[in-house]
Amino acid sequence: MKKQIFDELNLLCVPTSLVGRDYLETAVELMLIDPDIKKSITKRLYPTIALKHNTTTTRVERAIRHAISKSINNLDIDFIFSYFGYRKELKITNSEYISMIARRLQFEEI
Repeated sequence: MKKQIFDELNLLCVPTSLVGRDYLETAVELMLIDPDIKKSITKRLYPTIALKHNTTTTRVERAIRHAISKSINNLDIDFIFSYFGYRKELKITNSEYISMIARRLQFEEI
C-alpha cells in the first residue's frame, strides 16, 4: 500500500523534499484504513498524523496545504481536471485532495 501511495503522489508531482508529502502519505494511508476519518479531518486525522510525526496539528495542516499547492502548480490544468474533476477554481482543499487519492487507490485494488 505504501508504494501505491508513493507512486500516486509522484503522479501528482508532490515534491519528495517537502515534509507535507510525508504527512500526505500518512493521511492517505489512514484514510484507506479508516474511511470514516474523512468526516473529521481536523478532529481525528490531523491529530493522528501530528502524534505519529511528533509535531502539532497546525503544522500538519499547513505543511499539507503547502505540498498540495506545489503539486497543483506543477501539474497541467487538463490533468488536474481529469484527476479531480472540472472546477471553476484550481483551489483544492486538503480533505478533497486526500480523499480523491484514497478513493482512486481503493478502486485500483478492486
